[in-house]
Amino acid sequence: MTDFDALTHDQQLGILQETAEAAIANYDLPADVSVTMINLSENATYKVAAPDGRRWALRIHRDGYHSRTAIQSELAWLTDLRQTGIVPTPVPVAGKDGEQIQRAGHARLAQPRNVVLSQWETGSEPGIGEALAEPFEVLGEVTARMHIHARQWKRP
Repeated sequence: MTDFDALTHDQQLGILQETAEAAIANYDLPADVSVTMINLSENATYKVAAPDGRRWALRIHRDGYHSRTAIQSELAWLTDLRQTGIVPTPVPVAGKDGEQIQRAGHARLAQPRNVVLSQWETGSEPGIGEALAEPFEVLGEVTARMHIHARQWKRP
């Protein structure tokens, strides 16, 4: 066990990669999936890809950032947003034990991390120089719908 924050960036990336690769064992996925980091911010996010073209997003939550209860609440809200037609959201994938939130550890982490796997949502970032007025108008409309929904939604 090591103080994760004291490690070099490359060491952290290596540990997170190994943790992501270990985490997929919690799910009913093909044995030959690839696991590729796509983003590192508060959480580490990975693309999990099967040779047959199926894809998922794996999120490793930062230690101490959000509690399991907070993550469960987020997943419940995202599900309600999707089911009520407010906005499309990723569909979480339950682990082999039926739970949406899994735990994955590494010998160099103080404790296991919370992990969530979701079905892949296709999309793309706007390109440099791309006209953004229309997409930002849509973003504003979606954000307004989410705010209205959040004010009325009851946390579990």
